[in-house]
Amino acid sequence: MGTIGYTALAGGGRESRSDATGYDVNLRDTYIPAQNEELDQCFLQSEGNTTERTINVGVVRLDTGAVVGEVTFTIPANDPAETVYQLAYPAGLVLQAGVEYAQMLGSGDSATSVYAYRTGGVTGDNTRVVESGQPFPASVTLPGTDNNLNRHTHSTTKAITTAVRKGSSFDVETTLSGTVTAAVLNGNAITVDSQTGTTVTLTDSGSAITTSGEYNLVLTDDSADPDETIALQVNVPGLASYNINKDGADQGSLTDVEFVIMTGAAGSRAIVEQITGVTTDASGNTGAIEVTDTSLNVGDTVLVLQQSAAVGGGIPHEATLVAI
Repeated sequence: MGTIGYTALAGGGRESRSDATGYDVNLRDTYIPAQNEELDQCFLQSEGNTTERTINVGVVRLDTGAVVGEVTFTIPANDPAETVYQLAYPAGLVLQAGVEYAQMLGSGDSATSVYAYRTGGVTGDNTRVVESGQPFPASVTLPGTDNNLNRHTHSTTKAITTAVRKGSSFDVETTLSGTVTAAVLNGNAITVDSQTGTTVTLTDSGSAITTSGEYNLVLTDDSADPDETIALQVNVPGLASYNINKDGADQGSLTDVEFVIMTGAAGSRAIVEQITGVTTDASGNTGAIEVTDTSLNVGDTVLVLQQSAAVGGGIPHEATLVAI
């Protein structure tokens, strides 16, 4: 969605650095998101060097000086000049709407002053944009063993997507200019229910996802826009693996284990789902068990009854559904 920092590649000038400062901040190519966004990827263009180097790069919030996110690049020895390296930020680093952020790069020096950099895009133009001494809190730190011999660094952001349950209906925001006509999740078509403005309501009617994780949702509309790809976290709710044991012995190689899932308070419980034909391995373990009823989701507490015609039943007990 957004870009923080300078994105020029080969021949696009060089951002000034100073090893006499504790960290450098690009105050010319800052970014103010219009809505809450999440840090996505960080890019660093190396100047080329003969020895291995460690470089810490991150994003700083300008109104408080807080480092929002940070990654550490390990540049190998004898890396070619102007090589672009890429790392993903840890998940869940949110940038707040209306707040200004800047790209930040650590150095190997212990000083706490700030050197702001950014060239005009002309090779050899190392114009200093802001003098050192930008008033960040003294607590701002971004250590690294080297910040010299680098050309450019920038970060990208992505839309925040709430995890959706497999098989459920959910909304996404689209940037397509037309009306969405088709949606594909995990390579399989799902249902487009409706669209109001940029909000599209979809139903996972056939993604065939079996494991919780991030999957590509591809939207097609009736305009000339290219398809839009959205990274979507999809959760598959289920029970954690069970060990079937009788009289102290693991019950391996069963094929007839049944799980009954109930909800509600004692005295008014309702059967929500019955899962049959569950098997165990040689050690008596079932493996994770998917719960398909869409009224249940990750974090829900249920009452579980388990039994097998071959070895009998277990004690009813409460369990919390997890993402399997």
